[in-house]
Amino acid sequence: MGKKTDKMYITMKEWAEDYGGAKKKLKQAFQPLPFNSCTLSLQEVQKPVGTPSGFVYDQQNILAFLKRHGVDPATGKPLTEADLVELHFHKNALGQYHCPMTFKIFTEFSHIVFIRTSGHVYLYEAVELLNLKPKSFKDLMSGTPFVRADIISIQDPHNLEVRNMNDLYYIKKGLSYKDSESVKSIQTNHFTERILKQLDEMNTAKEKAKKEKEEKEKLEKEKEAKANPDKKKIIPATVTIPISAAQYSSCSFTSSSFTPKKEIIEDFVPKNVKKKGYARISTNLGDLNFELHCDLVSRTCINFLTHCENGYYDNVIFHRCIRNFMIQGGDPTGTGKGGESIWKKPFNDEFKQQLLHSGRGILSMANSGPNTNGSQFFILFKSAPHLDNKHTVFGRLVGGLETLRAMESVETDPTDRPLKEIKILSTAVFLNPFTEEDEEEE
Repeated sequence: MGKKTDKMYITMKEWAEDYGGAKKKLKQAFQPLPFNSCTLSLQEVQKPVGTPSGFVYDQQNILAFLKRHGVDPATGKPLTEADLVELHFHKNALGQYHCPMTFKIFTEFSHIVFIRTSGHVYLYEAVELLNLKPKSFKDLMSGTPFVRADIISIQDPHNLEVRNMNDLYYIKKGLSYKDSESVKSIQTNHFTERILKQLDEMNTAKEKAKKEKEEKEKLEKEKEAKANPDKKKIIPATVTIPISAAQYSSCSFTSSSFTPKKEIIEDFVPKNVKKKGYARISTNLGDLNFELHCDLVSRTCINFLTHCENGYYDNVIFHRCIRNFMIQGGDPTGTGKGGESIWKKPFNDEFKQQLLHSGRGILSMANSGPNTNGSQFFILFKSAPHLDNKHTVFGRLVGGLETLRAMESVETDPTDRPLKEIKILSTAVFLNPFTEEDEEEE
């Protein structure tokens, strides 16, 4: 008769938990905090700062809360102003939050992180691909060094429970960062109205209990004073506790900076490196981020990376664009007939069976025949298998599909020259495995 037993009776525990005596537990609806909302005001952040626990606040709100309570509103753990990190969210042309490296739009299903030493906000997959896998611990935007522990999750779709609004410390304890009049002046929606109402009720109950406690203590002191009129009052000494400096402090926005190399490599012996390279081409239509196959085609990759580090491609136009095929650039003369390698002479092709002209965003060398590679390259808009074993594939696009789409949509003249200028503004190298090997040897 009992549940999953052969007993002919129901125990008291079964009656209390499973049958007539069981009381239904009301579960509060799970409501995750949006990644771009201030944890305190529940409105979109204007001047965002982050905490070591990964919660986002408006700077004005969190400073006011810390002044009154000195703890993290979300977790209840001790928090100081020095622990706060100024965050740098990035938006696209439509005003949508997105990753500045992959250009993917942030959604409620995105794993979003920020780097504590720089404050820049990325998709975790970009940090994993460009920092963790190549073991290059420098911020992708500013170049600021960091360690693995500085990667802090703002939103993890596999662990949303930590962002449940109903479990926030300040809501459970009825704490506020403003007085009641200020709270009433906040612009609210149906959800924030309910939260603020709960806060107001909690604050009222807390203040009432505090007053009752104070009155009770006052009465007890008066009774004690009457019972012992000769007892001396002991005045406790005031102890000032110094607030220790935080281990990490917030960092301001820093623009990317790269020191160009002036030496030209004259005689190059290909090195066997096991890492991929990563570089960015910034154009007047947006950024293009590439993964380079340094482990497979070292000669071609070191030529491209050195040109990028030296600023060889800066202010160079894309002189040829064919819709549904490719876009070509890398010629400083802008004619399609110029450009040279870092060795001042053409270098040989490097064909690999696994590197094919398959897919959108493939990066390959332009040439005028076998073993005539210089500085020109092209990016595919679609697969072109007829180019296999004729042109050296040395990279692929890992971020910037919107930019590539914008480049493809530019109208051209009968000679395939873009009518609207598409120019490379600058180039940046995130990871050059060849120079890393040189540094390790030294």
